[in-house]
Amino acid sequence: MNLLNKTTLGLLTVSALAFPMMASANDALAAIMKQAGKDFKALGPQIADGTKNTSSVTLAKDIDSQLTKALAQVPDEVANGNQKIEDYKAAIGDVQKQIESLVAALEKGDNNSAAAILMKISDLKKTAHGTFDPQPPTN
Repeated sequence: MNLLNKTTLGLLTVSALAFPMMASANDALAAIMKQAGKDFKALGPQIADGTKNTSSVTLAKDIDSQLTKALAQVPDEVANGNQKIEDYKAAIGDVQKQIESLVAALEKGDNNSAAAILMKISDLKKTAHGTFDPQPPTN
């Protein structure tokens, strides 16, 4: 190996160590939404079962927590100027309001209302994903 190749290799190694690849905001947002999606999928099948209301409340609150974390992230569609940050935050806020109603219904044992609210959340989720995440999630 000649001196030029050794120097280049050395500089590449130092650069890789000094400047490790950093996760983008979209990677962080994807991880947050993936967890919220898992909780949402777990919530659906048990929403009508009153014996699982405690678990359902926990899942709903976890989704709400994930959405609060998502508010700190800016998706590409917003960062690129294709959408307004206010619209993004409002879309998450709309879902969070429904989650608040969902938790209240579950805590009252009103699973019929909880199921209807979950459908509203699903609709809001689809609309927001269509606006702010033009690429459908992979399962």
